[in-house]
Amino acid sequence: MVSPQTAYDVINMKIKSVLLRVFLYGIYFFCLLMYVLFQGSEYDWMDPSMLASPPGLAPSPDNLSLPIQDESNNRAVFRGLIVTIAVVVQMAICFSLSRKEAIITVTLLGVTLLLFK
Repeated sequence: MVSPQTAYDVINMKIKSVLLRVFLYGIYFFCLLMYVLFQGSEYDWMDPSMLASPPGLAPSPDNLSLPIQDESNNRAVFRGLIVTIAVVVQMAICFSLSRKEAIITVTLLGVTLLLFK
């Protein structure tokens, strides 16, 4: 006969396992969502014709090819940090959860990185 303490331990282990999965997947999917949301430039939604010409330049079609912002934005750094966190969480999923879950999350991370460069 199984003692009540053993049954309690089994239930406690299952609860810890579920909470670990929820925690790891929550962080993982949040990282993927942030990676997708911060894709591109913050000015991508703007039409270049909506922008005023820089001071000293007359409006012309040639001025529309000027970059809207400089290339020293923080989005690339933030996205790199998000990918680093996602890879660390991916390693935690690989070591603490099943192999099937690890393969699925590796595939999901790869597809996300390929589609949203």
